[in-house]
Amino acid sequence: MFNTINDAIWDTVLNAVKNLQSKVKEVVFYEGSEELFYENFNFYYKSLVKNFMAEDFDDKTLDRHKVAAVIICSILKTKPVGIGQEFLELCNEKEFLGNEKIAFEVALSYMYEDLSKCFAEGSVPYVSLFPRYVLPIPYSCERKYGEVICRDLYFSNQFYELSPLLLANILFCIEEYSFCFYGIKRREL
Repeated sequence: MFNTINDAIWDTVLNAVKNLQSKVKEVVFYEGSEELFYENFNFYYKSLVKNFMAEDFDDKTLDRHKVAAVIICSILKTKPVGIGQEFLELCNEKEFLGNEKIAFEVALSYMYEDLSKCFAEGSVPYVSLFPRYVLPIPYSCERKYGEVICRDLYFSNQFYELSPLLLANILFCIEEYSFCFYGIKRREL
């Protein structure tokens, strides 16, 4: 199961890296980060299943929000991209948020792909009403909510330990916000 998930996720990571490099030419992709991603992903995934799922939990698979949180933690631990210090000094931002942007983008992409399976199965019949995730508008700052999340990830990763369970709750709230935005009253899956 892990390799199938990881292969699809890693392809999405590579696409996100290319997208970032098209905007910022100085972004460098680190070869060998795929293996480290696999190690981190498997560690976080198995740790959540072992330590936080009920003992009688038969399925042993995590929901899309937890998997997306594992993706974020794994990418941030792996740090597949970097940038030269000389370029960073020329930027207005003193933090390089490339890994955080990639992690958040890949996590949302994974969640939407998994939600699309629910659409196809008919367990969530809203495919035509739910074209993408929508992020709230922060009124207290000039940044977009996705940028706020990426900065939070950056500082959390710098000064604290990232919590996959807390991230999963944030991702769940983003999904719920999106359903509300589109006027969908979701039934329980």
